[in-house]
Amino acid sequence: MNQTMVTKVCVTQEWRDEVLLWNPKKYGNIETTTLPSSRVWTPDLYLFNNADVGHKGYVNVNDSKILVRYDGHVTWRLPLMLKSLCAVDVKFFPFDRQHCAVRLGSWIYDVEQVDLQLKHPEVDMSQYETNAEFDLIHLTLERELATYELIKTVQPQVVMTVDIQRRPLYYLYTIIAPTLVLCFLTLFSFMLPCDSGEKVAIDLTAFLSLYVLQSSVAENIPESDKVPLIGLFLTLVMTLISISLLFATLVINIKKRGDHHPSTDVPLFLINLCRNYLARVTCTQLLTSRELYDNCAMDTQDGHVTGNNAQESRETYRDNDELVENHRGETTRDRERRHHLMSRYYERDRRESNRRGLSGDRDPKLEWFFVAQVVDKLLLYVFFVAMTVTVTTTLLIVPWMNWAK
Repeated sequence: MNQTMVTKVCVTQEWRDEVLLWNPKKYGNIETTTLPSSRVWTPDLYLFNNADVGHKGYVNVNDSKILVRYDGHVTWRLPLMLKSLCAVDVKFFPFDRQHCAVRLGSWIYDVEQVDLQLKHPEVDMSQYETNAEFDLIHLTLERELATYELIKTVQPQVVMTVDIQRRPLYYLYTIIAPTLVLCFLTLFSFMLPCDSGEKVAIDLTAFLSLYVLQSSVAENIPESDKVPLIGLFLTLVMTLISISLLFATLVINIKKRGDHHPSTDVPLFLINLCRNYLARVTCTQLLTSRELYDNCAMDTQDGHVTGNNAQESRETYRDNDELVENHRGETTRDRERRHHLMSRYYERDRRESNRRGLSGDRDPKLEWFFVAQVVDKLLLYVFFVAMTVTVTTTLLIVPWMNWAK
């Protein structure tokens, strides 16, 4: 539907022609007959909001027949396909509802010469065929008087108003459903390690996929000066994914600050803000070097390093080539050697911290990692809330308000 509406209708016109009168008794009791429409006078009805070639707007069919009764009553039934203009409002696309009109009236005669009247105020829907894209909501017929100041005439018109509702199922499973899947994919990317570069790759892939979806939507939407709802939804989601990409870059940058040699100290206000306030919101705990060492030592007594302790120990001491990572089948001698090495590294970090005037338990590398974790989880909450508000507003609240009108 590109600003036009094609309607298949059967127009029935009836009038009285005083010229077509005869006495059935004089003509073998013939009361009705059919004549070519070109041989008698017919009304010059025209589709005023015609969207086709000019002459095709006339309500006429070549080689059509009319039914004439002996008292001059004429009936003219015409099967037509009308192509009328319809200003499409794509504001709520694909949950939009369109109001279109078909205006029929005499092109030459005014109301004093040809007065159009409705014989039946309702449209016969017995032959209605459903449309694959739209549902017919309401259909009305009205008679209106159109006044033209330029020619100072009043002409009667018959207006058929059509209310149709778009079926959104096609767009739900081709556009909206894939978009929601990409949103969840981006959301779960926050669960990757905060220094993982795959987060950036996932966000870029989701952004490019949404751009392709938006291009396909633009091809199916009629041109309009209004922004369609689905276009606004895709734009907001693309914006959120772009912000998520910036978030991932920021978190990686924070994490990498702790990998510099020597590591720069975390600003005091930042570490206090994360430890005293943001860590409570994100449920994140800062482990000191002593605590990390003690946890790893307890784990090694059981013959293995597990969970987050193993990951944090590897992250903390991965720059030391002497550190031996745990493998299955590790001997008792290997575990004792690794335990001794970790003890040496802890003492080295403590001496370095004391030399720089810091608390003995402060480790810049661990603190930067802690800040990155806190920021990453906090941005996850922000992204989740923003995505929930966007989806709920554009896909539920706004369409519901449109349908409730």
